Amino acid sequence: MTDETNEKKERFLLEFKANERFRVVLECKTKEQFEEYTAKVEAEDLKWERLYNWNAQFDEADLYVDFRHPECEAQFDLEDFI
Repeated sequence: MTDETNEKKERFLLEFKANERFRVVLECKTKEQFEEYTAKVEAEDLKWERLYNWNAQFDEADLYVDFRHPECEAQFDLEDFI
């Protein structure tokens, strides 16, 4: 398997608390995008965690954004939550 194939199967899930009660989960398209958002969250000194699995039916979040879909990526602004 190539690195590109592995990256397509690997999920890049970033969970952070925008405040004490508001939990956000972002599913990034690539490792680079994940690292970019992680750096922004860290810069605001917010608690975050990398998730390796997440399911909208069984897991909970106040906001889940899937950047693998262009319309979700276009409508989301991280600045609104940090």
